[in-house]
Amino acid sequence: MNQQMNKLIAIILTLALVFPATVFADETPPENTGVDLGTFTILKKDQKAPFAGFLFDQTGIAKILAETEFKLLELNLKHDFELQKSDALWQLKLDNSAASLITLQEKHTTLLGIKDNEIERLTKIAVEQNDYSTLWFVGGIILGVGLTVATVYGVAAGLE
Repeated sequence: MNQQMNKLIAIILTLALVFPATVFADETPPENTGVDLGTFTILKKDQKAPFAGFLFDQTGIAKILAETEFKLLELNLKHDFELQKSDALWQLKLDNSAASLITLQEKHTTLLGIKDNEIERLTKIAVEQNDYSTLWFVGGIILGVGLTVATVYGVAAGLE
């Protein structure tokens, strides 16, 4: 189907080159019946042409058809190449973005883990601190009683 379409396009383009539109400038265009192939006829040797125009032999027509088909294929290849190149470029950008996202997620997870470990360590330190307030209270009472007794002995010794 595609090859038939290419051949049809090649024939139409060849006929458009062989019979340019300016040749038919003073004629009224025919009713719209589809694709206008222009006027053409097949001549035999020594036969007069029924209209003015260009005459090509079979080799010339074949060459024109081949060149037209070649150019069409070349343009299709260039088009496909550019599409593939564009697709590859966008795929590369998408892959780079995905890799960047994964890296940022891993960085976030790592930093969050470090923060959680630090919070846990500091919480343990705060909870595990020994409460020495009772010892300070008891030590203060004992020291106060001891100083009071020493003062009483010192005053009693001074009075004697």
